[in-house]
Amino acid sequence: MSRKYISQREDTNFIYPNNDRSQYDVEIIHNINDNYMTGCTASINSYTATTSNITFNSRYSMNYNNAEKFIDEQGFLHVFSVHMLAPGQDYYKPWRCIYVDRNAVTGNQIYTGTSTSFSISATNMGLPSNGFIAGTYYLEFRFIGKKVVIPVCVSVNVVPSATPTPTPTTTGPTATPPPTPSPTPTGTSSAKNLQIYGRDIDGTPSTLTLFYSVNGGGNINVPGATATTLPGSCSFIYTITGLTTNDSIEFGTSILCVMNGNGSSASCPSSSGSATTFTYVIDAPTTQQVALTVDSGTIP
Repeated sequence: MSRKYISQREDTNFIYPNNDRSQYDVEIIHNINDNYMTGCTASINSYTATTSNITFNSRYSMNYNNAEKFIDEQGFLHVFSVHMLAPGQDYYKPWRCIYVDRNAVTGNQIYTGTSTSFSISATNMGLPSNGFIAGTYYLEFRFIGKKVVIPVCVSVNVVPSATPTPTPTTTGPTATPPPTPSPTPTGTSSAKNLQIYGRDIDGTPSTLTLFYSVNGGGNINVPGATATTLPGSCSFIYTITGLTTNDSIEFGTSILCVMNGNGSSASCPSSSGSATTFTYVIDAPTTQQVALTVDSGTIP
Protein backbone atom coordinates (compact mmCIF):
# COMPACT_ATOMS: atom_id res chain seq x y z
CA MET A 1 0.00 0.00 0.00
CA SER A 2 1.12 3.58 -0.63
CA ARG A 3 -0.75 5.41 2.18
CA LYS A 4 1.03 5.66 5.55
CA TYR A 5 -0.88 8.57 7.09
CA ILE A 6 -4.16 9.42 8.79
CA SER A 7 -6.51 10.17 5.97
CA GLN A 8 -8.58 13.39 5.91
CA ARG A 9 -12.20 13.72 4.84
CA GLU A 10 -14.76 16.50 4.73
CA ASP A 11 -17.59 16.62 7.29
CA THR A 12 -20.77 18.23 5.93
CA ASN A 13 -23.10 19.46 8.64
CA PHE A 14 -26.66 18.89 7.41
CA ILE A 15 -28.05 21.34 10.00
CA TYR A 16 -25.68 24.14 9.10
CA PRO A 17 -24.88 23.38 5.45
CA ASN A 18 -22.46 26.31 5.16
CA ASN A 19 -20.34 25.01 8.05
CA ASP A 20 -17.86 22.77 6.18
CA ARG A 21 -15.13 21.49 8.47
CA SER A 22 -12.27 19.11 7.79
CA GLN A 23 -11.76 16.30 10.25
CA TYR A 24 -9.42 13.34 10.57
CA ASP A 25 -10.73 9.84 10.46
CA VAL A 26 -9.40 7.16 12.84
CA GLU A 27 -8.24 4.90 9.99
CA ILE A 28 -4.47 4.34 9.95
CA ILE A 29 -2.92 2.43 7.07
CA HIS A 30 0.56 0.83 7.17
CA ASN A 31 2.58 -1.38 4.91
CA ILE A 32 2.38 -4.99 6.08
CA ASN A 33 5.64 -6.96 6.11
CA ASP A 34 5.26 -10.40 7.66
CA ASN A 35 8.50 -11.70 6.14
CA TYR A 36 11.18 -13.26 8.36
CA MET A 37 14.65 -14.68 7.78
CA THR A 38 15.00 -18.14 6.22
CA GLY A 39 17.81 -20.63 5.66
CA CYS A 40 19.57 -19.81 8.93
CA THR A 41 22.42 -22.29 9.51
CA ALA A 42 25.71 -22.15 11.43
CA SER A 43 28.63 -24.49 12.09
CA ILE A 44 32.06 -24.47 13.69
CA ASN A 45 34.72 -25.52 11.18
CA SER A 46 37.71 -25.51 13.51
CA TYR A 47 39.13 -24.00 16.67
CA THR A 48 42.38 -23.28 18.48
CA ALA A 49 42.20 -23.53 22.24
CA THR A 50 44.27 -23.18 25.37
CA THR A 51 43.06 -23.31 28.95
CA SER A 52 42.72 -19.51 28.91
CA ASN A 53 41.48 -18.65 25.39
CA ILE A 54 39.50 -20.23 22.52
CA THR A 55 39.22 -18.99 18.94
CA PHE A 56 36.38 -20.45 16.88
CA ASN A 57 36.26 -20.44 13.06
CA SER A 58 32.66 -20.60 11.85
CA ARG A 59 30.53 -20.55 8.70
CA TYR A 60 26.93 -19.43 8.43
CA SER A 61 24.13 -18.90 5.91
CA MET A 62 21.07 -16.68 6.13
CA ASN A 63 18.49 -15.16 3.75
CA TYR A 64 16.73 -12.00 4.94
CA ASN A 65 13.85 -12.88 2.61
CA ASN A 66 12.99 -9.14 2.41
CA ALA A 67 12.29 -9.05 6.16
CA GLU A 68 12.97 -5.82 8.03
CA LYS A 69 16.57 -5.62 9.32
CA PHE A 70 17.69 -4.58 12.79
CA ILE A 71 19.82 -1.43 12.51
CA ASP A 72 21.17 0.18 15.69
CA GLU A 73 21.34 3.87 16.57
CA GLN A 74 24.82 4.16 15.04
CA GLY A 75 23.50 2.88 11.72
CA PHE A 76 25.09 -0.58 11.85
CA LEU A 77 23.35 -3.78 10.80
CA HIS A 78 23.24 -6.60 13.38
CA VAL A 79 23.27 -9.96 11.54
CA PHE A 80 23.67 -12.39 14.45
CA SER A 81 25.06 -12.78 17.97
CA VAL A 82 26.78 -15.81 19.53
CA HIS A 83 26.16 -17.04 23.08
CA MET A 84 28.02 -19.85 24.88
CA LEU A 85 28.00 -22.31 27.79
CA ALA A 86 31.27 -23.92 28.93
CA PRO A 87 31.46 -27.42 30.49
CA GLY A 88 30.25 -27.34 34.08
CA GLN A 89 28.02 -24.28 33.55
CA ASP A 90 24.38 -25.24 34.02
CA TYR A 91 21.78 -22.80 32.71
CA TYR A 92 18.53 -23.16 30.81
CA LYS A 93 20.28 -22.09 27.59
CA PRO A 94 23.47 -20.28 26.52
CA TRP A 95 23.05 -16.66 27.60
CA ARG A 96 26.53 -15.13 27.92
CA CYS A 97 27.15 -13.17 24.67
CA ILE A 98 30.65 -13.71 23.25
CA TYR A 99 30.35 -12.15 19.77
CA VAL A 100 28.09 -9.88 17.67
CA ASP A 101 28.34 -9.73 13.87
CA ARG A 102 27.82 -5.99 13.37
CA ASN A 103 28.67 -4.34 10.06
CA ALA A 104 27.80 -1.52 7.70
CA VAL A 105 24.36 -1.59 6.11
CA THR A 106 24.40 -2.90 2.55
CA GLY A 107 21.83 -4.14 0.08
CA ASN A 108 22.71 -7.77 0.86
CA GLN A 109 19.71 -10.02 1.35
CA ILE A 110 21.51 -13.38 1.23
CA TYR A 111 24.59 -14.51 3.18
CA THR A 112 25.72 -17.94 1.93
CA GLY A 113 28.76 -19.84 3.21
CA THR A 114 30.12 -16.75 4.95
CA SER A 115 33.14 -17.34 7.22
CA THR A 116 34.00 -15.50 10.42
CA SER A 117 36.09 -16.11 13.54
CA PHE A 118 35.80 -14.91 17.12
CA SER A 119 37.67 -15.42 20.39
CA ILE A 120 36.62 -15.73 24.03
CA SER A 121 38.72 -15.80 27.19
CA ALA A 122 38.00 -17.91 30.26
CA THR A 123 37.54 -14.83 32.44
CA ASN A 124 34.89 -13.47 30.04
CA MET A 125 32.94 -16.70 30.68
CA GLY A 126 33.09 -16.16 34.44
CA LEU A 127 35.79 -18.83 34.86
CA PRO A 128 39.31 -18.69 36.33
CA SER A 129 42.00 -17.40 33.95
CA ASN A 130 42.94 -20.99 33.01
CA GLY A 131 39.46 -22.43 33.44
CA PHE A 132 38.80 -23.86 29.98
CA ILE A 133 38.76 -27.68 30.18
CA ALA A 134 38.19 -30.47 27.68
CA GLY A 135 34.51 -31.12 27.08
CA THR A 136 31.43 -30.10 25.12
CA TYR A 137 30.92 -26.35 24.58
CA TYR A 138 27.40 -25.24 23.61
CA LEU A 139 27.00 -22.23 21.32
CA GLU A 140 23.80 -20.53 20.17
CA PHE A 141 23.81 -18.34 17.05
CA ARG A 142 20.90 -15.88 17.20
CA PHE A 143 20.07 -14.47 13.74
CA ILE A 144 18.59 -11.01 14.26
CA GLY A 145 15.75 -9.33 12.39
CA LYS A 146 13.76 -6.27 13.41
CA LYS A 147 10.70 -8.33 14.44
CA VAL A 148 12.06 -11.85 14.97
CA VAL A 149 15.19 -13.63 16.30
CA ILE A 150 15.96 -17.17 15.04
CA PRO A 151 18.27 -19.29 17.26
CA VAL A 152 20.55 -22.02 15.84
CA CYS A 153 22.35 -24.29 18.35
CA VAL A 154 25.82 -25.79 17.81
CA SER A 155 27.90 -28.01 20.12
CA VAL A 156 31.68 -28.45 19.85
CA ASN A 157 34.01 -30.92 21.58
CA VAL A 158 37.03 -28.84 22.59
CA VAL A 159 40.38 -30.19 23.81
CA PRO A 160 42.48 -27.23 24.99
CA SER A 161 46.24 -27.50 24.76
CA ALA A 162 48.25 -26.64 27.84
CA THR A 163 49.32 -23.01 28.18
CA PRO A 164 53.14 -23.04 28.05
CA THR A 165 54.85 -22.12 31.32
CA PRO A 166 57.66 -19.58 30.87
CA THR A 167 61.12 -20.81 31.82
CA PRO A 168 62.47 -18.71 34.72
CA THR A 169 65.71 -16.85 34.08
CA THR A 170 68.39 -16.47 36.73
CA THR A 171 70.81 -13.64 37.28
CA GLY A 172 74.08 -13.39 39.13
CA PRO A 173 77.09 -15.70 39.12
CA THR A 174 76.62 -18.91 37.19
CA ALA A 175 77.87 -22.06 38.86
CA THR A 176 79.66 -24.56 36.68
CA PRO A 177 77.81 -27.88 36.94
CA PRO A 178 79.85 -31.00 37.54
CA PRO A 179 80.46 -33.17 34.48
CA THR A 180 77.65 -35.59 33.72
CA PRO A 181 78.85 -39.17 33.96
CA SER A 182 78.43 -41.23 30.81
CA PRO A 183 75.97 -44.09 31.36
CA THR A 184 77.29 -47.58 31.02
CA PRO A 185 75.69 -49.41 28.09
CA THR A 186 73.27 -52.05 29.31
CA GLY A 187 72.44 -53.69 26.00
CA THR A 188 69.04 -51.95 25.58
CA SER A 189 67.87 -50.75 22.17
CA SER A 190 68.97 -47.31 20.94
CA ALA A 191 66.61 -44.35 20.50
CA LYS A 192 64.10 -44.54 17.63
CA ASN A 193 62.92 -41.84 15.24
CA LEU A 194 59.40 -41.65 13.78
CA GLN A 195 58.88 -39.64 10.58
CA ILE A 196 55.35 -38.25 10.13
CA TYR A 197 53.73 -37.87 6.70
CA GLY A 198 50.22 -36.48 6.23
CA ARG A 199 47.54 -35.06 3.96
CA ASP A 200 43.96 -33.69 4.10
CA ILE A 201 41.57 -35.04 1.44
CA ASP A 202 38.84 -32.44 2.09
CA GLY A 203 38.33 -30.13 -0.91
CA THR A 204 38.47 -27.04 1.31
CA PRO A 205 40.69 -28.13 4.23
CA SER A 206 39.97 -26.61 7.64
CA THR A 207 42.52 -25.14 10.01
CA LEU A 208 43.48 -27.72 12.64
CA THR A 209 46.24 -28.89 14.97
CA LEU A 210 47.72 -32.38 14.62
CA PHE A 211 48.94 -33.75 17.97
CA TYR A 212 50.33 -36.97 19.42
CA SER A 213 50.80 -38.60 22.82
CA VAL A 214 53.36 -41.17 23.93
CA ASN A 215 52.19 -44.11 26.05
CA GLY A 216 49.01 -42.32 27.13
CA GLY A 217 50.77 -39.11 28.22
CA GLY A 218 49.74 -35.53 27.50
CA ASN A 219 49.02 -34.27 24.00
CA ILE A 220 51.96 -32.69 22.12
CA ASN A 221 51.28 -30.44 19.12
CA VAL A 222 53.17 -31.48 15.97
CA PRO A 223 55.43 -28.62 14.76
CA GLY A 224 54.52 -27.67 11.23
CA ALA A 225 50.95 -28.94 11.72
CA THR A 226 49.75 -26.60 14.47
CA ALA A 227 46.85 -24.18 13.75
CA THR A 228 47.22 -24.66 9.99
CA THR A 229 45.87 -26.70 7.09
CA LEU A 230 47.45 -29.98 6.07
CA PRO A 231 48.69 -30.39 2.46
CA GLY A 232 46.44 -32.02 -0.11
CA SER A 233 49.12 -34.53 -1.13
CA CYS A 234 51.04 -36.91 1.12
CA SER A 235 53.98 -34.85 2.44
CA PHE A 236 56.65 -35.08 5.15
CA ILE A 237 55.70 -33.02 8.21
CA TYR A 238 57.93 -33.75 11.23
CA THR A 239 60.21 -36.33 12.93
CA ILE A 240 59.63 -37.46 16.53
CA THR A 241 62.93 -38.43 18.17
CA GLY A 242 63.94 -40.15 21.40
CA LEU A 243 61.44 -43.01 21.18
CA THR A 244 62.09 -46.61 22.22
CA THR A 245 60.83 -49.98 21.07
CA ASN A 246 57.19 -50.71 22.03
CA ASP A 247 56.35 -47.04 22.65
CA SER A 248 52.68 -46.44 21.71
CA ILE A 249 52.15 -43.22 19.72
CA GLU A 250 48.53 -42.02 19.37
CA PHE A 251 47.68 -39.29 16.84
CA GLY A 252 44.60 -37.02 16.81
CA THR A 253 43.37 -33.59 15.67
CA SER A 254 42.00 -30.57 17.50
CA ILE A 255 38.72 -30.71 15.54
CA LEU A 256 38.21 -34.48 16.06
CA CYS A 257 37.87 -35.17 12.33
CA VAL A 258 38.15 -38.68 10.86
CA MET A 259 41.66 -40.10 10.48
CA ASN A 260 43.38 -43.19 9.07
CA GLY A 261 47.04 -44.22 9.00
CA ASN A 262 49.68 -46.57 7.58
CA GLY A 263 52.37 -47.84 9.95
CA SER A 264 55.98 -48.19 8.80
CA SER A 265 55.07 -46.50 5.54
CA ALA A 266 55.46 -43.09 3.91
CA SER A 267 52.35 -43.66 1.73
CA CYS A 268 49.17 -42.06 3.05
CA PRO A 269 46.06 -44.30 3.09
CA SER A 270 43.60 -43.97 0.22
CA SER A 271 40.75 -43.00 2.59
CA SER A 272 40.36 -41.31 5.96
CA GLY A 273 38.42 -44.19 7.53
CA SER A 274 35.90 -43.59 10.32
CA ALA A 275 38.02 -43.26 13.49
CA THR A 276 39.23 -39.93 14.90
CA THR A 277 42.60 -41.24 16.19
CA PHE A 278 45.36 -43.54 14.93
CA THR A 279 47.88 -45.48 17.06
CA TYR A 280 51.30 -46.73 15.96
CA VAL A 281 53.62 -48.90 18.09
CA ILE A 282 57.38 -48.39 17.64
CA ASP A 283 59.14 -51.44 16.15
CA ALA A 284 62.79 -52.44 15.75
CA PRO A 285 64.18 -50.15 12.98
CA THR A 286 65.98 -47.00 14.12
CA THR A 287 64.04 -44.74 11.70
CA GLN A 288 60.40 -45.53 11.00
CA GLN A 289 57.51 -43.82 9.20
CA VAL A 290 53.81 -43.27 9.80
CA ALA A 291 51.52 -41.79 7.12
CA LEU A 292 48.19 -40.16 8.05
CA THR A 293 45.14 -39.26 5.95
CA VAL A 294 42.54 -36.92 7.49
CA ASP A 295 39.27 -35.46 6.22
CA SER A 296 38.78 -32.15 8.02
CA GLY A 297 35.30 -31.82 6.52
CA THR A 298 34.02 -34.96 8.27
CA ILE A 299 33.56 -34.77 12.04
CA PRO A 300 31.58 -37.74 13.46
